[in-house]
Amino acid sequence: MQREKEPTLPSEDVHIMLPWPTDTLRAVTDRYKSLSDKLFVLANMAGELKLRVESDEVKVETKWTGLVNPSLGNHLPRFLPNYFLGGSPVRALPGIA
Repeated sequence: MQREKEPTLPSEDVHIMLPWPTDTLRAVTDRYKSLSDKLFVLANMAGELKLRVESDEVKVETKWTGLVNPSLGNHLPRFLPNYFLGGSPVRALPGIA
């Protein structure tokens, strides 16, 4: 049996605090499991986090805004939005890919 090994990844350039409480994040990912076996996680230094699944039949994305971006050493975000610690989900819209 061949052992799986972790992929080699470039160093991160975005740090973002996950939405709190994490129950919402867990509920979204649990629902996405039935739609696809690939989950896209996208984040930026403007406090946005997106979770997306795509298949032949559907594309679904959930977006949170107003999340906290901790500093990356000497790097500070160019844009610091007005935020509250939990952030808020903006949309979960199904559509055709």
